[in-house]
Amino acid sequence: MKGRLAFAVCFAVLAALSAAAASRAEQAAGPDTEVVLGFVPYYNVANLQFSAEPLVQMLSRELGRPVRGFFSPNYTALVEAMGTGRVDVTFLSAFTYVLARERHGAQVLLTVVRNGNTHYRSQIIVRSDSPIRTLEDLRGRTFAFGDYGSSSGYLYPAAFLKQHGIDPERDLLAVSLGQHDAVVQAVLMGDADAGATFEDAHILLFSDEYPDIDERLRKLAVTDDIPYDTITARPGLPPELAEAIIRAFERIAATDEGRRVLQELYRIDGVVRARDEDYDVVRRTAELMGIREGL
Repeated sequence: MKGRLAFAVCFAVLAALSAAAASRAEQAAGPDTEVVLGFVPYYNVANLQFSAEPLVQMLSRELGRPVRGFFSPNYTALVEAMGTGRVDVTFLSAFTYVLARERHGAQVLLTVVRNGNTHYRSQIIVRSDSPIRTLEDLRGRTFAFGDYGSSSGYLYPAAFLKQHGIDPERDLLAVSLGQHDAVVQAVLMGDADAGATFEDAHILLFSDEYPDIDERLRKLAVTDDIPYDTITARPGLPPELAEAIIRAFERIAATDEGRRVLQELYRIDGVVRARDEDYDVVRRTAELMGIREGL
């Protein structure tokens, strides 16, 4: 299913479910109220729950209340869970945060930091022996995107292509493979002619398995800067609990053990407080793609 059509269908379903969130969203957060922390697999699906459990325990200790992990197969399901009140706080891509904000009133708490930066880029990769040398050569080719809710796996590379005269829906044989590692693998194995991931995903995710990975794949292009992922709260989360969650993540990220856990989970080095307007650039990019569902 193509990107815009996928969101039109998925978020029409979410709209029908959003009313169910009211009762939980209005609950007061007593000292024993459980906090549900949502996770989505950016990569390494099989080990997500194992990698997430130490963070769940740390957050519980910092908040002084029970915390439970919620593991979603993709961003759309995670936004649904937030909109229906089943998830209190979660990791969302910048693009998915914008959709969750406009659809449900989600509130951004923090932006993650990687390698000292709050921004990154997306890349379009091909095999090193591919005849594809220019963006124009992509026409009619099989192109692997990640999750259609991913900023670097879909929104930014799709917008980049469109800005350069390539319509992802008309000019490519586009498929969604969900995770970044699946995209790299598809291009490496020749199952896709090209693909989009966060920059250097092939090196970061596959250098142990394929020491020559940077020689086997090459970057065809890179996008403009993208705001890094968010830690976002559901609508109606009491302000005092939202602030407590912010402080808890700040404390976790300031410790060696906390940084180790965040690194293993999502390659996060730290967190900084975020504002909704930090993501206006993402809104503009979504508008360029004609994505109005939820905006």
